[in-house]
Amino acid sequence: MTENRILKTTNGLRRVNGLLGKYVLERALSYEEKRELWLFYKEHEDTNVLIDCAVAMADKDLNLLLSDAQQLLKEAEELIGIYKSSGPLFSSFDTKADCNAHLQPFKEAWEEMKEMAHAVWMELQGISNRLDYMPFSDPEFKSLDEKCDSLRAEYNKLHSSVNELFEKYRNEQKALAGLYYFDMEYLYVLTSRLSEIARCIISDIADFREGGEA
Repeated sequence: MTENRILKTTNGLRRVNGLLGKYVLERALSYEEKRELWLFYKEHEDTNVLIDCAVAMADKDLNLLLSDAQQLLKEAEELIGIYKSSGPLFSSFDTKADCNAHLQPFKEAWEEMKEMAHAVWMELQGISNRLDYMPFSDPEFKSLDEKCDSLRAEYNKLHSSVNELFEKYRNEQKALAGLYYFDMEYLYVLTSRLSEIARCIISDIADFREGGEA
């Protein structure tokens, strides 16, 4: 069965409206709640899929399409109303601090492992330099050479972990890039488009029926 994107968008908007109402009352949202707003925007910013869905539904169930469009318009207008009535509050909406706090454990894990690897590397270099000027006959040579091999193996393992942790940190940064720069106005602009699409669907159905073809 083809997904009803109009209904899905409406349900998403209803959840978003709840979060915006909470933000107006409490002046704060959690990191996950802010991320939910961004994910809604990210998933629904291509409004062409709604038009495609409406065209497909028009051939199957015009009454259902009308009902869905009316619900979409209701939720869209509610969001627009919330936004306009609390403009100054939404203009100060910020996600950067939340993103930085979320990224901090990834950064700290990478930096801690990097420091450990550096300490082992410095110890390895110190012993290696001693060996460079030490004759094979020196009683310490064998033990230091073995220690050098052991440190080299340990460093290689730590260096690999450093690269893995850095990759995790960078991937998390990339994944949050959209949220980091997210602005509430993006949501308002998107919802304004959704409202216009819903109005057009309702108007087109009314025109179609007034023409006596349904």
